[in-house]
Amino acid sequence: MSNICAGIGRGQMTIVGEHIEHHRWVHDYYHKKLRGYDGIVLQSAPERYMESNYWLSTIRFEDNKHTIDGKLLPLIERLSRMGIETRPLWKPMHLQPVYKDAPAYVNGVSEHLFSCGLCLPSGPYVGEREINYIVQSIVDNL
Repeated sequence: MSNICAGIGRGQMTIVGEHIEHHRWVHDYYHKKLRGYDGIVLQSAPERYMESNYWLSTIRFEDNKHTIDGKLLPLIERLSRMGIETRPLWKPMHLQPVYKDAPAYVNGVSEHLFSCGLCLPSGPYVGEREINYIVQSIVDNL
Protein backbone atom coordinates (compact mmCIF):
# COMPACT_ATOMS: atom_id res chain seq x y z
CA MET A 1 0.00 0.00 0.00
CA SER A 2 1.35 3.38 -0.90
CA ASN A 3 1.77 6.17 1.65
CA ILE A 4 -0.99 8.14 -0.12
CA CYS A 5 -3.47 5.24 0.09
CA ALA A 6 -2.54 4.67 3.73
CA GLY A 7 -3.08 8.36 4.50
CA ILE A 8 -6.48 8.38 2.81
CA GLY A 9 -7.50 5.23 4.68
CA ARG A 10 -6.33 6.64 7.99
CA GLY A 11 -8.27 9.85 7.39
CA GLN A 12 -11.43 7.90 6.54
CA MET A 13 -11.18 5.93 9.78
CA THR A 14 -12.08 9.11 11.68
CA ILE A 15 -15.55 9.09 10.09
CA VAL A 16 -16.11 5.38 9.53
CA GLY A 17 -18.73 5.28 12.29
CA GLU A 18 -20.80 7.95 10.55
CA HIS A 19 -20.58 6.08 7.26
CA ILE A 20 -21.66 2.79 8.83
CA GLU A 21 -24.55 4.52 10.59
CA HIS A 22 -25.67 6.03 7.27
CA HIS A 23 -25.48 2.69 5.44
CA ARG A 24 -27.53 1.01 8.15
CA TRP A 25 -30.09 3.81 7.89
CA VAL A 26 -30.20 3.40 4.08
CA HIS A 27 -30.84 -0.33 4.48
CA ASP A 28 -33.59 0.28 7.04
CA TYR A 29 -35.24 2.89 4.82
CA TYR A 30 -35.12 0.54 1.79
CA HIS A 31 -36.71 -2.09 4.04
CA LYS A 32 -39.49 0.30 5.03
CA LYS A 33 -40.20 1.29 1.42
CA LEU A 34 -40.01 -2.23 -0.06
CA ARG A 35 -41.94 -4.00 2.70
CA GLY A 36 -45.27 -4.06 0.84
CA TYR A 37 -44.06 -5.39 -2.51
CA ASP A 38 -44.47 -9.13 -3.00
CA GLY A 39 -41.65 -10.76 -4.87
CA ILE A 40 -38.97 -8.20 -3.92
CA VAL A 41 -36.83 -9.21 -0.97
CA LEU A 42 -34.26 -6.90 0.60
CA GLN A 43 -31.29 -8.97 1.68
CA SER A 44 -30.70 -8.59 5.41
CA ALA A 45 -28.20 -10.06 7.82
CA PRO A 46 -29.40 -12.67 10.30
CA GLU A 47 -29.49 -10.29 13.26
CA ARG A 48 -29.34 -13.08 15.82
CA TYR A 49 -25.62 -13.64 15.42
CA MET A 50 -24.14 -10.75 13.48
CA GLU A 51 -24.36 -7.02 13.03
CA SER A 52 -23.98 -5.93 9.42
CA ASN A 53 -22.60 -2.58 8.35
CA TYR A 54 -24.88 -2.79 5.25
CA TRP A 55 -22.21 -1.21 3.12
CA LEU A 56 -24.18 -2.54 0.16
CA SER A 57 -27.97 -2.83 -0.09
CA THR A 58 -29.23 -5.58 -2.37
CA ILE A 59 -32.58 -6.99 -3.39
CA ARG A 60 -33.61 -10.30 -4.85
CA PHE A 61 -36.55 -10.87 -7.19
CA GLU A 62 -38.63 -13.97 -6.50
CA ASP A 63 -40.80 -13.88 -9.63
CA ASN A 64 -38.54 -16.07 -11.81
CA LYS A 65 -38.87 -13.40 -14.52
CA HIS A 66 -36.33 -10.86 -13.28
CA THR A 67 -33.26 -13.00 -13.74
CA ILE A 68 -29.93 -12.37 -15.40
CA ASP A 69 -31.26 -14.31 -18.41
CA GLY A 70 -34.67 -12.63 -18.35
CA LYS A 71 -35.88 -9.17 -17.39
CA LEU A 72 -33.12 -8.15 -14.97
CA LEU A 73 -30.69 -6.62 -17.48
CA PRO A 74 -33.43 -4.65 -19.30
CA LEU A 75 -34.56 -3.33 -15.88
CA ILE A 76 -31.00 -2.25 -15.10
CA GLU A 77 -30.82 -0.45 -18.46
CA ARG A 78 -34.16 1.36 -17.87
CA LEU A 79 -33.07 2.42 -14.40
CA SER A 80 -29.77 3.67 -15.80
CA ARG A 81 -31.61 5.88 -18.28
CA MET A 82 -33.46 7.31 -15.27
CA GLY A 83 -30.18 8.16 -13.55
CA ILE A 84 -30.21 5.17 -11.17
CA GLU A 85 -27.03 3.10 -11.14
CA THR A 86 -27.69 -0.53 -10.27
CA ARG A 87 -25.93 -3.74 -11.17
CA PRO A 88 -26.42 -7.48 -10.81
CA LEU A 89 -24.93 -9.14 -7.76
CA TRP A 90 -21.35 -10.21 -8.25
CA LYS A 91 -20.80 -13.14 -10.54
CA PRO A 92 -19.64 -16.13 -8.46
CA MET A 93 -15.92 -16.80 -8.72
CA HIS A 94 -16.36 -20.31 -10.06
CA LEU A 95 -18.29 -18.87 -13.04
CA GLN A 96 -15.49 -16.44 -13.96
CA PRO A 97 -13.60 -17.58 -17.08
CA VAL A 98 -10.23 -17.53 -15.33
CA TYR A 99 -11.50 -20.09 -12.78
CA LYS A 100 -13.43 -22.33 -15.18
CA ASP A 101 -11.08 -25.27 -14.58
CA ALA A 102 -10.55 -24.67 -10.85
CA PRO A 103 -12.23 -26.88 -8.26
CA ALA A 104 -15.43 -25.39 -6.86
CA TYR A 105 -17.43 -26.45 -3.83
CA VAL A 106 -20.87 -25.04 -4.44
CA ASN A 107 -24.48 -25.78 -3.62
CA GLY A 108 -26.31 -23.50 -6.08
CA VAL A 109 -26.94 -20.59 -3.69
CA SER A 110 -24.38 -18.23 -5.25
CA GLU A 111 -25.67 -18.96 -8.76
CA HIS A 112 -29.24 -18.33 -7.67
CA LEU A 113 -28.42 -15.02 -5.97
CA PHE A 114 -26.44 -13.88 -9.01
CA SER A 115 -29.32 -14.77 -11.30
CA CYS A 116 -31.96 -12.69 -9.49
CA GLY A 117 -30.09 -10.17 -7.32
CA LEU A 118 -29.66 -6.45 -7.79
CA CYS A 119 -27.30 -4.02 -6.02
CA LEU A 120 -29.00 -0.74 -5.13
CA PRO A 121 -27.46 2.71 -4.67
CA SER A 122 -26.42 3.11 -1.05
CA GLY A 123 -23.66 5.70 -0.95
CA PRO A 124 -23.25 8.72 1.30
CA TYR A 125 -25.48 10.94 -0.84
CA VAL A 126 -28.45 8.56 -0.89
CA GLY A 127 -31.25 9.94 1.28
CA GLU A 128 -35.02 9.61 1.63
CA ARG A 129 -35.79 11.43 -1.61
CA GLU A 130 -33.37 9.25 -3.60
CA ILE A 131 -34.61 6.00 -2.05
CA ASN A 132 -38.24 6.95 -2.68
CA TYR A 133 -37.34 7.64 -6.34
CA ILE A 134 -35.33 4.41 -6.68
CA VAL A 135 -38.00 2.17 -5.15
CA GLN A 136 -40.83 3.79 -7.15
CA SER A 137 -38.79 3.51 -10.34
CA ILE A 138 -38.13 -0.19 -9.75
CA VAL A 139 -41.79 -0.91 -9.00
CA ASP A 140 -43.01 1.12 -11.98
CA ASN A 141 -40.65 -0.73 -14.32
CA LEU A 142 -41.38 -4.31 -13.31
